[in-house]
Amino acid sequence: MIRCWYYRRVISNSVDAAGALPEATREHVERCPSCRAQHESEMEVARRLSAAAREQEPGASPFLHAQIMSALAKSTGPERARPLSWAVPIALGVASVVLAGVLWWREAPTPGVREQPVAGLPSVSAPEKPAAAAWPQGAKLRDLTTRLDEPMATEIKLVVADTRTVMNSLANNFIPEQVRSTLFARPAEPEM
Repeated sequence: MIRCWYYRRVISNSVDAAGALPEATREHVERCPSCRAQHESEMEVARRLSAAAREQEPGASPFLHAQIMSALAKSTGPERARPLSWAVPIALGVASVVLAGVLWWREAPTPGVREQPVAGLPSVSAPEKPAAAAWPQGAKLRDLTTRLDEPMATEIKLVVADTRTVMNSLANNFIPEQVRSTLFARPAEPEM
């Protein structure tokens, strides 16, 4: 009986997978009339289901032939020139690189040449560069860093709250009540 149960499971799996029975199972089916009947019954059901599935297959669209022929007619015709849609972005990119190079070249100092005053002309000094911005110190720096950390702290709190909500929902929907009550039972607080 236990062997028959095992072999029926193998028969069912083999029929579902549309494969051949293993040799030991095949020998058992030849000797056991009830397992042979089970095998024949499942094979018949599988044949009927396959036949019904083939009948339900949709045929090709009646417009498919016309679409294929139209596509072939278009592809055998003379090749049309494609618009140069890719040329515009490339030309703009090259122009911007050239413009940046020209601007850099005009403003770059000539190496090895020092600016010396010319006799008879008033000397012109370079304009003063603005001083670098001073970094905040002390309490201002602490306040600034605290404000910079606030968005991340808020986001982490939201993620933790969402995770807690999801976990509670999963626990409520998938863990049976008896198991949940024992798992999540809170220990009794000591009386004072």
